[in-house]
Amino acid sequence: MSKPNTVFVYGTLSFPEILSALLGREAVGERGVLSGYKRVRVKDKVYPGLIEASSVNKVEGRVHSDISKEELELLDTFEDSFYKRVSLPIVLASSDTVEAATYIIPKENLEFASDEVWDRDNFSEKYIPEYLVMVKRYRAEFMSGHRGSQDFS
Repeated sequence: MSKPNTVFVYGTLSFPEILSALLGREAVGERGVLSGYKRVRVKDKVYPGLIEASSVNKVEGRVHSDISKEELELLDTFEDSFYKRVSLPIVLASSDTVEAATYIIPKENLEFASDEVWDRDNFSEKYIPEYLVMVKRYRAEFMSGHRGSQDFS
């Protein structure tokens, strides 16, 4: 069996119920902080992306150190080619630093990043039930061989 992958999630997938629905298993993770990036809303979407920023900027999220190769493939497809998977240093609550894969908005897609900071509470209040339905549908399609990307409004 291959070594599990470590992944940092910071937006919709940082809600345990959403990541669990996507992976098809319980996903808990631990708190982590990424420096030098900021979380912004993607234009005309309810989800965020990470863009490079000043070193004083910090993004809180969840670190999952138990992501299988197959689950990483699922995450890659879910996040699609809009994002770029990169490995970045994440500081855990214990003050340890781990390298974790995360999905950022690459320079070639910055035109789709809004200036608006993504509002986690607003997403939680307004969109989680609808988003969970879409994520479950996406997982079912992926598991049946459909490898399309998600593009939720």
